[in-house]
Amino acid sequence: MIWSVGRAGWTWGWAPALIAFGVLVAPIQNSFQHLQITTLLLALVVAAALDLQAGRERRAAVWIGGATAVKAFPALLLAYLAHQRRWRALAIGTGVAIILTVGAMLPYGVIGAIAAVRDWILLNGQAAGVGGLHMQKLARLGYDMGGSLPVIIAAELIIVGAVAYALRRRAQPEDALADIGMVTLLAVLLSPIASYYYFGLLFPAWVAALRGPIVADRRLWRAGLVLAAVLVSGLLGLPSYPASLASIPANNDTLGALILLALLLTQRLAPGRAWRG
Repeated sequence: MIWSVGRAGWTWGWAPALIAFGVLVAPIQNSFQHLQITTLLLALVVAAALDLQAGRERRAAVWIGGATAVKAFPALLLAYLAHQRRWRALAIGTGVAIILTVGAMLPYGVIGAIAAVRDWILLNGQAAGVGGLHMQKLARLGYDMGGSLPVIIAAELIIVGAVAYALRRRAQPEDALADIGMVTLLAVLLSPIASYYYFGLLFPAWVAALRGPIVADRRLWRAGLVLAAVLVSGLLGLPSYPASLASIPANNDTLGALILLALLLTQRLAPGRAWRG
């Protein structure tokens, strides 16, 4: 985590990096509490953003492939490479993900390694919590709002379509951080099995939103950032709520992430953007 914050501060500004870290202290602490490797994933994602910005696509693809091998849902970053027609980077990232995934199983032998990966996919797909997307962050919010599974899936497709539309143009170097942050944020929301500690991966998205550019009304923009920060930080989960309001602590992180995503989409689509250093 120290490396991620330090490199982000050195490259994109210390104020955005430190504020983003402050917003995400709770999910990062939650990751350590549950002995998760979110900070390792974050370092790989930050490294990918740094290399994409520097024009080192192939090396960025190695980090993305490594993140995909550690946890499956960062594979959405591979889809981003495909959407941007970065074919060589896509091939490298996919190859790294496959080699590391199967390679970790080689003590079982080549055939046993392939069978172990297949069994893992089948077992996770049959898990009770995965059925109906009940452990997915976006779906959980949809269910609490009274939506049905078809409506939830349609809403998710709209969100994915909006991000794909915003990213339709090949990214410029200055877009790398926001693009990687936006896609990683979406991957967290779409992960079939998601927990609060995954929200530590929103660090690049937060740095990008805080760094700028500020679009439209400055006060409205800052209000959106503050609201998203309060929701994602977990502050609203501290008080005790009656059963009728149980959905507040259950979904505030998702609502905050959606607001942050909307801000990033606005940035990406805004004409004549003026970047701050």
